[in-house]
Amino acid sequence: MSRLNIEDDVYKDDGISEIISDLNAPKEDKIVLFDYDSMLHHCLYSGKSESGEKNPEYTIDDIDMLKGKLTEMTLKIMNNIEKYYNITACYIFIKGDKTFRKEIYPLYKSNRPDPNPLINILYEYAKESHQAIPSGNKEAEDLVFYFHTNLGKENTIICYVDHDLEELEGLFYNYGKNKWLKISEKQSKWNEYYKYVKGEQGDGVNLCKGVGQKFFEKTFHIDMTHEEYEEGLLKCFMKAYKNNEELAIQNMELTKQLLGLKYVKHE
Repeated sequence: MSRLNIEDDVYKDDGISEIISDLNAPKEDKIVLFDYDSMLHHCLYSGKSESGEKNPEYTIDDIDMLKGKLTEMTLKIMNNIEKYYNITACYIFIKGDKTFRKEIYPLYKSNRPDPNPLINILYEYAKESHQAIPSGNKEAEDLVFYFHTNLGKENTIICYVDHDLEELEGLFYNYGKNKWLKISEKQSKWNEYYKYVKGEQGDGVNLCKGVGQKFFEKTFHIDMTHEEYEEGLLKCFMKAYKNNEELAIQNMELTKQLLGLKYVKHE
């Protein structure tokens, strides 16, 4: 079954047939957990001209249009979800103050260009008009993790584009690709440790350099226990730091702090 892609209006398979075997069955009730930060950046993307050149950045004169655009994008996403599920509640999460990750590793996300300053206005608009919940000194993904755990993975849909959240087990809707995905417990664990070894270029975190794909695939397999994953991870970091155990353990633990989701109660 094909559905309209929210991003480029191109029809393609949205993957729901892999999730729901009988599309004529009554809809299940679900709570949507929305990682919203990328929505604001996407809203501010001004696109390209027919010649392929980037259009001028939006200015303060465009702010009313941008607010309407953000609301329209949000409603379209919710409508896409409601094709298949009854939404009983929706929690929208956005960034908060300076993240603790920046405090323990000043280079965290320092490689990113400065965003359009209009994004701060859109954050305030999201709080006022869409009841978006700031994440304090955590990040939006951490709040998704907390609510997903407490509400029950069987009751939620994670609405996202950032693959960081794919270290969780459950039902996902990627609103950037208009794609449904269900991640098993085993797959989520594999995703988590793959991220630790390969790093995150977008976050400026790669503390296990020199460990290639082949070494990773020889070290890990999807049926490993947690203890075996930990042993494999240390093996990778020992390779990266030439068997200097102190450095390997130090950077392994730092990587987990920076790239792993944090289960921290939201006040």
